[in-house]
Amino acid sequence: MTLRHIGGRDDWYVIDTDYGKDDGRPRWQHRRMSLHGPNVQASAEWNLLAKHGFGLGFEAGRNGGESDLGLNLYAGRLASLWLRLRAPWTSWVRVSKEKDPKGWYNARHTGLRLFPHEGCFLSGEFEAYEGHWSRSDPWWRRWSLTKTTLLGRSRSDAVTELGGATVVPMPEGVYDATWERKEVTTSYVRWPGTWLDKLRGPRPHRWVNVNVEGGIPVEGKGESSYDCGMDGLFGCSGATVEEAVGNAVKFVLRDRQRYGGPHDLDRPMTVQEAAAR
Repeated sequence: MTLRHIGGRDDWYVIDTDYGKDDGRPRWQHRRMSLHGPNVQASAEWNLLAKHGFGLGFEAGRNGGESDLGLNLYAGRLASLWLRLRAPWTSWVRVSKEKDPKGWYNARHTGLRLFPHEGCFLSGEFEAYEGHWSRSDPWWRRWSLTKTTLLGRSRSDAVTELGGATVVPMPEGVYDATWERKEVTTSYVRWPGTWLDKLRGPRPHRWVNVNVEGGIPVEGKGESSYDCGMDGLFGCSGATVEEAVGNAVKFVLRDRQRYGGPHDLDRPMTVQEAAAR
């Protein structure tokens, strides 16, 4: 982030923030330029050729925390642009406490987006509160056209097919484990989803769970009070028994390297035994 004063004045300056630097991308890809003056705040942020997009469309807003007017433009993964402005001549759009005693501090958004996220085809909002929803809101305040809207709700039926014993090899020894193969079949409960099920058949999803009683010890992340001390891996999944066991070994070794062990176990131990050493 860099700060540049304009015309040698302390009360007029531009802040240049390079967000792409954190991802190892060029400056031009993800950047924010903001102008600050005695009575003016304006900013433009853009993200080009991003890994994830926000659909196609626009979103206009007012009464934001640092702006009176805002405009977001989305062009999928190609580009996103966020514009903000607060100045004496934009105060007329600001929602005052007198106009709305209960929600005057909430930003309002109006917009329309195509494919905003997975499973949603179209979404719209009109003067919708940011981050706030109530059952008393009319449907047109915030709405979406999703896969569920078109095809109806779906039902999932789970079945445990097989099970048995296996082992998970680790540097300190072999841990006994059990495995079970599960299948979940998803189907729609009403037309036209039921008609689609008849055309393409059932939608089964199969996987294998491997469970280790007592767990395989791994040091906790230590980021907060609840994840300090000894932790462990108690189960893992995969397409086959071999893949699930391999994933368990991979995840334990990765986390031990990341969080500092334990690397000195002389035999297989449960998480409780490792913590009591």
